[in-house]
Amino acid sequence: MKRGKALYLQSYSRGSHPLLHTLFANSVEKGAEALRLPRMTRKRQNYTGSKDLIDFVDPLRRMGSLWGMMRAIRIGMLSVACLAGAMWGALPAAQALEVRIEAERFILDREKNTISYQNGRLQAGGLTFFASRMELDIKARIARSSGLIRFQSDKMFGSAAEMEFDMVRQVARLKQVRLFDAEHGLFIQAREIAILPGGQLRIRQCTFTTCRPGVSVPWRFSASELTLRPNALAMAWNPTLYLGPVPVFWLPVIIWPTVRERRTGVLPPTLERDGSSLQRLDLGFRLKVPVFIDLDVDHDLTLAPEAIENRGHALGLEYNYAFLPGMRGKFTVFGLKEKDPRNPALENDILDPGEAALRDPRPLRFLLDWEHNQALGEASRLVLSYRHSSDGQVGREYKGITQFRPFQSYQATLSNQTSWIDSFLTFEQNADYQDESFYSDHAGATDRGLRPRLFPRFSGVLGGVVSDWFPLALELGLEGVQFEASEDVSGNLGVISPGLSLPIALGGAYTFRLTARRHFVDYTGLTQFVSGSGTQAIEDQSFQLTEAEAELSTTYARTYPQSEGRFDALKHRIVPRLIFRQVEDVAQPEPLTDLLLRARVAQRLAVLRLDNTLLGRLAGGGAGVSGTEKAASANAGDVRELLSINLIQRYNFLREADADPLQGPGFSGDQETDPGEPLLPLILEGQAKGAAYTLRFRLDYHHQQDRLTRASLSWAGQAGPHMSLSAGYGFNAFTHFTPDNKLVPESNSFNFAGEMALGGALSMGFSGRFNLLDRAPPLDKRLDRSLLFLEYNPACYAVRLSVEETVNTVLENGQESFFVNRRVALTFNLRGLVGGGKTATRNENNTPPARQTAALGPPARCGI
Repeated sequence: MKRGKALYLQSYSRGSHPLLHTLFANSVEKGAEALRLPRMTRKRQNYTGSKDLIDFVDPLRRMGSLWGMMRAIRIGMLSVACLAGAMWGALPAAQALEVRIEAERFILDREKNTISYQNGRLQAGGLTFFASRMELDIKARIARSSGLIRFQSDKMFGSAAEMEFDMVRQVARLKQVRLFDAEHGLFIQAREIAILPGGQLRIRQCTFTTCRPGVSVPWRFSASELTLRPNALAMAWNPTLYLGPVPVFWLPVIIWPTVRERRTGVLPPTLERDGSSLQRLDLGFRLKVPVFIDLDVDHDLTLAPEAIENRGHALGLEYNYAFLPGMRGKFTVFGLKEKDPRNPALENDILDPGEAALRDPRPLRFLLDWEHNQALGEASRLVLSYRHSSDGQVGREYKGITQFRPFQSYQATLSNQTSWIDSFLTFEQNADYQDESFYSDHAGATDRGLRPRLFPRFSGVLGGVVSDWFPLALELGLEGVQFEASEDVSGNLGVISPGLSLPIALGGAYTFRLTARRHFVDYTGLTQFVSGSGTQAIEDQSFQLTEAEAELSTTYARTYPQSEGRFDALKHRIVPRLIFRQVEDVAQPEPLTDLLLRARVAQRLAVLRLDNTLLGRLAGGGAGVSGTEKAASANAGDVRELLSINLIQRYNFLREADADPLQGPGFSGDQETDPGEPLLPLILEGQAKGAAYTLRFRLDYHHQQDRLTRASLSWAGQAGPHMSLSAGYGFNAFTHFTPDNKLVPESNSFNFAGEMALGGALSMGFSGRFNLLDRAPPLDKRLDRSLLFLEYNPACYAVRLSVEETVNTVLENGQESFFVNRRVALTFNLRGLVGGGKTATRNENNTPPARQTAALGPPARCGI
């Protein structure tokens, strides 16, 4: 037996037809008894020919004479040289694969036309195989091996019991394989793996996981077939999820992306149970398996079929598109046909039993939303929207929207923005259901606001600065509406709103700012439908209203240099501000203003503010700066706000003893002070920021009651290296309205939240809210919101167990009722298989999103 330094087999192919194959050896020693290889020179010889030529050369290899072999090959080369040269120019460029075999020893068997290698290494492209024994079929160009085989590439390595490499098809087949795929982070055991051109893996009878192999693997999938395509998708057929040795979940197929881009696939399924003390909101178990479909670079679709235990089968759909530059749109819908008849007696229905009995007991429930936004040139834009719900309860039941307000609206807006005018034209239709009722779909019984009817609206703002030396800015707003209100009142609304703003520097130290706007409102062409009398004309109505605000302010500041510490300078800034705001008190026709314009409540308010702020400029490091403070060196020179304390005192002229009664809209309830007491509570508010915490506070001192009537204090930060906490306390002594007509309800509550590491990969967290009012809480539950979770979060998966309970309200027959929602959920996240992100479309520049994934893992949430 003789030793060869190296044996090379080069294969070139054009498409799937082999055209050129070269077999050569370097420095082969003479005199072997069984080895009769032709002697080769040190100069590499290339033999070019078709398949027929190879078949002609093979018999010559079996000749006993070495020189006869060489002569025959040379003659064959010369006979086809011209033909090969002509064909080469006419064919497309070849796709070359170099296969290199190195071994300590090799033996040529002329009868079988094979070469056997000892301790051989086969390299094909970026793939390398190591085997103690390897055999090459010269004619078929197939390498085979058995025993312990090791293989590796840049992105995977493993071992196998059998190997077969087809050099023509460029396919490697392995049996009894253990593989780590570093590109996808998967540990794989399989009965058979085929490595295809381009790095694609086709795997049969396998198990795979992202957890390192050990005595016990926390989770794994078993599948009949798994396909991994680089920069594309991974697909597993008949996968079964095992937690330890126990099978817990099966799906016919799962798909996840092998790149961080938008790819078609199955998003994480969810399994949960929605329970409630309110029977109509108790849905039972819900299983949803969303599928993301990447239709093209400019549009995609997500389908979300869902099985709901107590209601039937639902379907969700989300379609995103961006077909043109500056365009984006989204269409979403959720719908189902309920499987079991509804019981009107259990509904919060406003209809009498006779009418309710005539309704469909198994209705079609749906939510629909369409939004389209498109640029029209550089300065114009078209916005279209359509929103609709089947009834007044569907959003709360199926989407968990506690404050769901049913709707039906259409809107089309064409806007234009230029340097001198901003304008838009709107066509609009709105309907708003009044009650959160399952049967709240009858317009005559439940509709409020505007009845369905398209009406145009035009609005524009025209203005600009008069001159550089006199910074007076003038504006003009226009609006026109044709309307139909719920009281069967129709007509036209016109609004003209001229305005001005004027900032003036006084002596360089003070700034005076004035803004004012006058509204001219006219209702014309009013008609009202009266039952039995038909349509009747109504007298035109109009009013004028002025809004104005004046502010005088200045700034005092002093800087304190620091020789050491985190900051090289501290700055204390004081800004006194005197503000006067007035909204004219005028009569406004009702209910038209409530339906078409926001009714403006009169104001005559003076505010004195004293804003104090402490600022720090980050130092560049050095003595006295260590630990986390050294991190500030990278941001040296940045200014940070360390502390702010603001003192606010308001005076309401409308609460003076001799103030005239209001002509316009009044307040719905009590204000902060009684009539004759214009001095409103003194407010002290502020915040302090540290490296690991933030503290906020507010105190309202009521002068007449000589006590604090409103206060809040909150803190959030790190309580240690492994714990974060937040807590807040707030109370308001009585329900009242602020001077700008905002409601502040009575409250007394304590909020808390935290998360801490318990060691290793285990952590826990909690949050909640206590109702501390001095009366019996709803449903006798002081803790009206609570969440407790325990999470185990090692490298390859995460398990989270959470217990949640909330007290909610619902409007029934005009009365507020309370109910409890409870949820116990188990979340299991398989790292490496569940991708982040949902659908996305082009941005304003019409470029596709940089990263988009659709992935499938096991149920993202499993609940009881």
